[in-house]
Amino acid sequence: MDPELKVECAKIALQVVGTFLAAYVVYRLGLRAYFRQRAFEDFRERYVSQGLEEWAAQLEYAMSVFQHNWSLSLRHLKQYREAEENAKPEEFLAAIAELDYGRMDIGPTSRVQNLLDSDEPWALCQLAFAFTSGACQFVRMDFGVALQQMLAEPGSELKPDFIEGAEKYLLELNDQSDVFYRAASIAHDLANTLSRSKVSIFEMDAFAKRKNVQESVRQLAELRARYEAT
Repeated sequence: MDPELKVECAKIALQVVGTFLAAYVVYRLGLRAYFRQRAFEDFRERYVSQGLEEWAAQLEYAMSVFQHNWSLSLRHLKQYREAEENAKPEEFLAAIAELDYGRMDIGPTSRVQNLLDSDEPWALCQLAFAFTSGACQFVRMDFGVALQQMLAEPGSELKPDFIEGAEKYLLELNDQSDVFYRAASIAHDLANTLSRSKVSIFEMDAFAKRKNVQESVRQLAELRARYEAT
């Protein structure tokens, strides 16, 4: 073969090999970037959508039941105070919302605990449901029954004491519930932080060690201690 032709063929071969090599490198880099992005998205799905947001939703559900019954009690107490004939205990008892313990799911909360390296999320979730359960019992068995008894004795001299005692206790319950609203707010803040972060399962330990994340965990611990001190 002519020497010049050999040289030309060699150049073409090198160009072909170089093109394929460049394409392979681009492919590998693109594939790596794709899987890394997929890892970020999977992590966010598991620990934001199926973790922090679900945990917040459980707290908010318990508080929605509490808030419904709390508002209902105040409304009927006001009716009784202003005009006894307007108070309808049957309607009150029928309108009380019941707490569904099936909504307390350990799965999402367990993910949050792993993410934050803390037991506070599950402890607060249990306390939120226990608090709401106790408040429901008070509304139905204590306040509701007492209201029926008071209405059975129109103009009772115990009416002022009953109203004062019920209002005081309902306000105390409302103050205690603030702990769980704040915990849900912290959960949403953490979800926003994680959503904006490039974190995968391999960086989870580092996420838990961030100063702002550790500060959130400290605040959760303070909220639990505050509730348990009441």
